[in-house]
Amino acid sequence: MGGYQLHDAVDLPGWEHQSIWGWDEGTGSFYAQLWRNGSTSDAPEIWLTGALKPYPWPGCIALEIVEHTQADTLAVVQAMGIAHPDPTLRTADEVMQRAEELRKLGDSGYIRGQHHALAWTQGLAEFTPGTRTEWRRDRWPTPELRFPPSSGQVFKQLSPRPSGTARNEQD
Repeated sequence: MGGYQLHDAVDLPGWEHQSIWGWDEGTGSFYAQLWRNGSTSDAPEIWLTGALKPYPWPGCIALEIVEHTQADTLAVVQAMGIAHPDPTLRTADEVMQRAEELRKLGDSGYIRGQHHALAWTQGLAEFTPGTRTEWRRDRWPTPELRFPPSSGQVFKQLSPRPSGTARNEQD
């Protein structure tokens, strides 16, 4: 990354009045400074700086904000303006094809994480990829689920899939 400074608001409910994030050319890292609404402090309550720990991607800062504020993951990426404006979903077959392609790329932690996330979307994982909370293998997340930002959840478990059935596009 690099090349120019970036500063933008963090429009996260409860933190949106003063909070900012951006790219700091000096440290070569993204950063975030968050103040709770109503704070009169000059110093942010949460200060994520690349001087102490590098944040090479906006998603790194988003995950740290989620951990520090306990806010909903989707709410944070939307508050930072990095959520895709028109997301598309892969079919179950496309997801499984991509998972198979990843297996051939090696065994790095990054590749294992991608594979696990894809397997989770198909009901094939025992824990969620983000929060690592327990997840029954016979349940799966769907894009139709909606949660208020205060819930702290992006997905929740659904009713069990009938035994012997595969997930398809109608699920």
